[in-house]
Amino acid sequence: AKSSHAQQSSILRVDSKRIDDLLNLISETVITKASFNQSAMQLADLLVMFQTLDASFKEKLRKLFEQLPQFLEEIQNGASVKDIKANVIQEYGSAANHFDAFEAKFKDLNSKFHSSTQNLGRIAGELQEGVMKIRMVPIGQIFDRFPRVVRDLQRDLGKKVTLKIEGEETELDKTVIDDLMDPIMHCVRNSVDHGIESPEKRKAAGKEETGTLLLKAANEGNMIIIDVVD
Repeated sequence: AKSSHAQQSSILRVDSKRIDDLLNLISETVITKASFNQSAMQLADLLVMFQTLDASFKEKLRKLFEQLPQFLEEIQNGASVKDIKANVIQEYGSAANHFDAFEAKFKDLNSKFHSSTQNLGRIAGELQEGVMKIRMVPIGQIFDRFPRVVRDLQRDLGKKVTLKIEGEETELDKTVIDDLMDPIMHCVRNSVDHGIESPEKRKAAGKEETGTLLLKAANEGNMIIIDVVD
């Protein structure tokens, strides 16, 4: 019997829309994963490109430094500084833009990577929230048991009680719902037993013979407030 009860308590009824939402998020995760894989391949290509450009740039610098003594010697021999400068610019002027193509591709990849990272962060947050919502069940699952409890108490205690239930759609974690049953039951029993007088006493006090018991749940910020009011 214990194993059967444990098996039943582990079953959780979940709104199909919540499962659909999680499946959509999983699909987005797969797409984002593919985007990261593509970025990783592009980054590998960019590394090869950078290494090639770096090697050619260093080779140009090496040649420039090797030719500097020659340029100085030509100037000393009467060559025009203007002509030497023009030759240097013609030969090595492109070095200033040597990494432009790499920079453009790197900026584009950085933008895509940033976008994918933001998207992954959003998906992770929504997945976490979605998984938490799977465990959320309406408190009405335990509130619905109390009309019969109150009827039995009326009969046993000889009292007249009207039970009002509000906020039964308020959601709580399944484990919390299970743990709340006994405390709320204790409060309801005490309310009917000690909070609401017998019809005779109520009538003598100028009250209606039937007392009212309010069972209410509500969200207040990040808290759930449960009231048992007689």
